[in-house]
Amino acid sequence: MIRIPGKFGNINPDLLPPPPEGTPFNNPYLTSWMQFINAIKYPPDLAFATLYMGLDHLAFAGFYILPTTATSKVFRYLLKLIVDPLVTFGQSALFFYMIHFHVYQVIGPLFLACIPGCKLRVREGWFWIYWMVGLTICRVLCSKYAEFKARKGPDSIWRFL
Repeated sequence: MIRIPGKFGNINPDLLPPPPEGTPFNNPYLTSWMQFINAIKYPPDLAFATLYMGLDHLAFAGFYILPTTATSKVFRYLLKLIVDPLVTFGQSALFFYMIHFHVYQVIGPLFLACIPGCKLRVREGWFWIYWMVGLTICRVLCSKYAEFKARKGPDSIWRFL
């Protein structure tokens, strides 16, 4: 609803190229789907906040409707493959945030040195392998940290981190 009028809640609509003739409401945000979802987060933009809060709520609804029990072994395995990492990262979210920078900073040069011709670009397959290796390392570290945190008492400062 914020994008359709194109003025209030949208940062700098005048910086966009003028829309072609026949664009609804003569709104530059309605020229393409890429322009529609192009939201600027600085300064806090109302279109950005509502767009991504809506996407967050759709993701939460998707997680909510995931079944917690499964009858087939294949479905049970797939559910475990998806849910277990999310639970692990959720139990130590701040720790994950703090270590993932360092993990990728360490494994990036290792990838580039060990794999000849490797360029860590999104278009190439090495980026996705690099990303999954980093997530695997972070998952192991986060599960160890979650176990450490669970052993602490209820009044421990570690329970908050």
